[in-house]
Amino acid sequence: MAHAEIVTEPHQYGLGTYSARAGSIALLPVPVPIPFIREGLPKWKWPKYPRSYTTIEGAVETRLLKLIRDYQGVTFFSEGSPATITITKYERDPAARHACIQHYGDCCYVCGFSFGKAYGETAQGYIHVHHLREIASAKKEHKVDPIRDLRPVCPNCHAVIHRRKPPLSIKEVKALLREAHH
Repeated sequence: MAHAEIVTEPHQYGLGTYSARAGSIALLPVPVPIPFIREGLPKWKWPKYPRSYTTIEGAVETRLLKLIRDYQGVTFFSEGSPATITITKYERDPAARHACIQHYGDCCYVCGFSFGKAYGETAQGYIHVHHLREIASAKKEHKVDPIRDLRPVCPNCHAVIHRRKPPLSIKEVKALLREAHH
């Protein structure tokens, strides 16, 4: 176990994440969140702050070193920075959606999934409605026949449909499901 004199106060990087320096040497290349270590070492009696030192010995020392080494290998990514975008939104008619669901039901037309059956009353009736002809491809207002032009699909099948440009057809996604289950 190494010994070093801490010459800076622990610095909080985020909720419960601390780092300190010994002279100009960082003790850890990446700050390790205290909850991560506490979860990995639930039986160690953590010192209460403020405290200038703590002793870590034996099995706790071995486990702590492994936890820190494992954590240091984790790659972190930054998310959440704001970005302003401009989009063109093509309006959908809620009455067309309703008519589609009235005709076809609220089960996925591709895989048969029902939110109501899977999650109960809270999700009863929830389903996406897919335009067989991309609404954006018209680039202007146009008439929609909810029975001919729309189909109820679950979010997963809807995402698969739109995995390529032009979108996969419902027939193609049904075939993918069949192939995947054989």
